[in-house]
Amino acid sequence: MNTNTDPIKSTPERVVRVASGWPMLPFVLLLCLGAIALFIYSIAGGVRDQNHPYWGWFTLSLLLEPLSIVLMVGFFTLQPNEARVLVLFGEYKGTVREPGFHWGNPFYSNGPAQAGHPAPLLFRDGTGRMLSAPDGVLLGATSGERRGPAPSALGPAPAGAPRPLIPGRGAAP
Repeated sequence: MNTNTDPIKSTPERVVRVASGWPMLPFVLLLCLGAIALFIYSIAGGVRDQNHPYWGWFTLSLLLEPLSIVLMVGFFTLQPNEARVLVLFGEYKGTVREPGFHWGNPFYSNGPAQAGHPAPLLFRDGTGRMLSAPDGVLLGATSGERRGPAPSALGPAPAGAPRPLIPGRGAAP
């Protein structure tokens, strides 16, 4: 049961533009592949020349690879008549309505979720508001369901039943 008694606040929609994803795509891919190449070079070249890795390049490669992975999360696409609400750490930042391939802050989210479902939002007449979350557990499960061992009808094999083959050893004893 939802016990939230706060009044629902209405937020006017702010249409924002984010960067096109196409210029960022080669940058992020080169950063990812470059970090891998730098990692390999720092080990192979360092061991060849100094008998140990180039520690500066090695450390830089270990920092750049996770950065490139985080930057990849910022890519998103919109089809015509679709929109994406940009929420940064729980604060509404705007709505993107332009269709295409975009890149935004990788920390933008669609708000809090319940069991993998986005937060229920209602946008009408240029104004958005949060709806109250549904009660109970989503995804088709019920909150009172109990799980335990299933009854089994397995028993000894009937006399004369074929025995399973064990690879390399023949029939089971």
